[in-house]
Amino acid sequence: ASLPLGGPIRKPVMDAARDSSQEGLIEEVGTDGVLRTSAFAPVRLAPGEPPYMYIFAGVPRTAIVDAARKAMFQDIGLFLLAVLLTLGIGWGFGARSLGRRLDGFAAAAERVGAGEHGVRVECAPDITELDMLARSFNNMADSLEQDLEERTRAEKALRESELRFKALHNASFGGICIHDAGRMLDCNQGLIDLTGYSYEELLTMDGLLLVAPDVREISRERIKTGYESPYETIGLRKNGQTYPMRIEARNIPFQGKLMRIVEFRDITEAKYAEEALKL
Repeated sequence: ASLPLGGPIRKPVMDAARDSSQEGLIEEVGTDGVLRTSAFAPVRLAPGEPPYMYIFAGVPRTAIVDAARKAMFQDIGLFLLAVLLTLGIGWGFGARSLGRRLDGFAAAAERVGAGEHGVRVECAPDITELDMLARSFNNMADSLEQDLEERTRAEKALRESELRFKALHNASFGGICIHDAGRMLDCNQGLIDLTGYSYEELLTMDGLLLVAPDVREISRERIKTGYESPYETIGLRKNGQTYPMRIEARNIPFQGKLMRIVEFRDITEAKYAEEALKL
């Protein structure tokens, strides 16, 4: 339900992000042909510096409007049917009180349609059919209000997840990536500099290949168990060079799934300092 994971960002979306100096929104068709409302945000190492990467998150347009539209049409159809039934009853009885109550139903329906989702109508226990209609209307309004509240909570959770991801990227100058069970989904410039791989290469490879083969199984096991404490291991660069490395990871909700964000740090200098202290 987001931008195609691991796929390229289309040019109009990337151009919109580059042309803006801050966060923004754009509606564009993705590489998979799905129309999305996409949020983007530039990530900088310090205020005033040019962005070193951009974060994108998209939600299919149909996921936002289709469910609400379908529920609205169903509710309107049921309500119109109930109104027609009530009008028939009104013509049969010809009572003024019935007409006034029907006017109240119509006014309440208009207010709900205008966005006043807390509107309810008074039940009429003296007329069974009207009482049933009033209860049906109130139940419909309750359901609509609950759906809107749930959608608002879901959108808020998505925004909070994106902000957590952005904060983690901005909190460190080390190499950072986000992956799903080892499959790289995004990374920062720090990881490119640390490993010697290009951004495109990193997004097509298994993140475990950044760890030396003889210690790779340790990292694989820690991914499986969701291990979140820092630990030292041996890193492997593109040129085959190994180096002492410190890894720290966190499991975070991102784009509707639980992902893993990882920071890689070259601790070669720290190891040299430790050895010097022992002399």
